[in-house]
Amino acid sequence: MEMSSHEEWREIEEVKGVYSVSNLGRIRNNRTGMVLKPVKLPKGYTKVNLKINGKSINKQIHRLVAIAFIDNPENKAEVNHKNGVKDDNRVENLEWVTQEENLRHAYETGLVRHKDGRYSGYLYHLWTTRNSRGYTWCDEWQDFLVFREWCLGNGYSDGFYVVLKDSTKGYSPDNCYISKTIVHPSKKYDCHGELLDFKEITEKYGLTEGCIKYRLHKGMSLEEAVMTPKVKSKENNLRVRLSERHYKYILEKSQKANMTASAYVRELIDKDIQEQKAKS
Repeated sequence: MEMSSHEEWREIEEVKGVYSVSNLGRIRNNRTGMVLKPVKLPKGYTKVNLKINGKSINKQIHRLVAIAFIDNPENKAEVNHKNGVKDDNRVENLEWVTQEENLRHAYETGLVRHKDGRYSGYLYHLWTTRNSRGYTWCDEWQDFLVFREWCLGNGYSDGFYVVLKDSTKGYSPDNCYISKTIVHPSKKYDCHGELLDFKEITEKYGLTEGCIKYRLHKGMSLEEAVMTPKVKSKENNLRVRLSERHYKYILEKSQKANMTASAYVRELIDKDIQEQKAKS
């Protein structure tokens, strides 16, 4: 087989030099000179079957490449594919990482979605939309776990918000605080070039206070929140009187279900109606 002039081969020490691995992610039998055909695993990784003293050993190719070509002075346990393509085993696409770094890379690149509770909810939504909200973020908070740790250390819990002290500046530890309310009624906000308090904003754009707060909570900027059209008619509005304790319960359940509180209540009511019809 014709070899690339840029391909470098190194013996796989674990199998006593019977096989070699290249920087392009290929495995060769040193006795026969044949390159082994990789087998694709269900999760997208590739492996090869190595035979030593009559026994077969399955090895994942990306780990063989990393062991042979990439230094690992910190003894990190996992190998990450930088571009997210799990069968691209070129050495420049691989790096040694900790489990935490590997998981973080998966979430940041969209390879894994919300299986870890830390990577969900308001804080994660705010952080993932940071580049589209029109505000700058400090270098320190480009790492989500650092941002999350600061929030938790400064009193954040479900139902609270990360609020800017000065809306003309970006997100940083010096310019943010944790608050139970995301807006203050008497404070003036820059909304499409006008300085308006919250009451003036609701009147000008014909939106309720609850609607705007909900949209801000979901990660919209104030400008986006007031310009996003309503999708439901008034005839379809649902009014339910709840105690504070029940409201907090509904809010928690609706957030876990990735629904609005009203949609979650409506679903409960519809389910109850169907059950009553079934009984009758």
